[in-house]
Amino acid sequence: MTLFLYTTECCHLCEQALEMLVNLKPAEPFALELIDIAESDQLIDQYGERIPVVQVAPDGHELGWPFDAEQALALLERTK
Repeated sequence: MTLFLYTTECCHLCEQALEMLVNLKPAEPFALELIDIAESDQLIDQYGERIPVVQVAPDGHELGWPFDAEQALALLERTK
């Protein structure tokens, strides 16, 4: 399973979300891929006011900030 973290530079909330996700201990391992929304006008339009946002591939379920570790784990469990 892959988690995408939509983020951008100088985003302290994004840094908090990244630290939280790196420290998760889910039942199944996952890959974490960072996506900088500044690289795409479409991503800025879609996520600019909502980052950090976690998205699970391939199903596309999303979790927008604010979220905690329990909510992130629940997202992973729902999308096995």
